[in-house]
Amino acid sequence: NQVKNALLTPYIKDGRTFLGLKDVAIAVGVKEEDIIWDDTTQTVTLQKNGRIIQLQLGSNIIRSNDTVVLMNTVAESKNARTTLPVAYIMQALDVPYVWDGNNNTVTITLKE
Repeated sequence: NQVKNALLTPYIKDGRTFLGLKDVAIAVGVKEEDIIWDDTTQTVTLQKNGRIIQLQLGSNIIRSNDTVVLMNTVAESKNARTTLPVAYIMQALDVPYVWDGNNNTVTITLKE
């Protein structure tokens, strides 16, 4: 499956492919009502299959249940959308993916 009609075009920054978190989360099965934005703290929370994921704009930390993952970059805002490298989104959501550097493509494997 390919993400179609995504609201934010993927972009490359510092050699990493950034994607909009909400667009990808919905594409891999997170319900829109399970994506919560807290404007006060600039934090997004996702819930899927008992997993709770949180990250804050400008931070290099993703919390996935009781696990803390340190990114080598920070979540940022582009066109009013929270973005981060696709690898970290997939890791947090426990979704397999493959990066093809020769063709600059990411293949995401959705679980049944």
